[in-house]
Amino acid sequence: WRHTRSFMMTKLRVLFLHGYGQNERVCRQKTGSLRKILKAKVEFIFARGTFTADRNGADAEQDGRSWWTRPRSDSEYEGWMESIAEIGKIVQDQGPFDGIAGFSQGATAAGIVLAAADGRLSGLEHYRVAFSRIQFCILFAGFLPKDPDCARLFSREKLTIPSLHVIGETDIIVSQERSLSLASVLKEPEVLKHGGGHYVPASSQFRPPYEDFLRRFEVCG
Repeated sequence: WRHTRSFMMTKLRVLFLHGYGQNERVCRQKTGSLRKILKAKVEFIFARGTFTADRNGADAEQDGRSWWTRPRSDSEYEGWMESIAEIGKIVQDQGPFDGIAGFSQGATAAGIVLAAADGRLSGLEHYRVAFSRIQFCILFAGFLPKDPDCARLFSREKLTIPSLHVIGETDIIVSQERSLSLASVLKEPEVLKHGGGHYVPASSQFRPPYEDFLRRFEVCG
């Protein structure tokens, strides 16, 4: 008789940072299709934004949250360092995480986390070890920060972490150009475009490119 061994694929654990005006519950609902097509491969954990979002802001939900506020101008972010520290606590307490993902403002926050993992953020060295275990990122409708202190984090050599940038060709909230600018600060970005707007695409046609990107990080148990 032949003895065969079966191997179970360990699910990748991915921390997901929601967009401005959402919260962890809303984001979980809005990414239901994504979770469904990747359920065999990925376990998503949803974080809650540090600050209350302005209800007058774009698409702010009841109990909407944000990762920073802009009380004076579009190019001055308040609270972003506090949020990165809060994300650091989540990564320490609930990790390790294989990857980090984010939508819109959350994608930009994820980018800042990657800069912190690279040692570019003084004051957050305590979380660098936890952050450095993150192997990849998936950024939906992300953008480079307008705040000069944030933007400075991306002005050095390119970040080397593998990245997938998902961009809507008809996104009127975050333009293709802004998302491509974020992709440009990573060394070998993979770009996946879709014909839609400001959302996370998850119809069946997107399963193969998502799985292709994730495959290199899978581990048999």
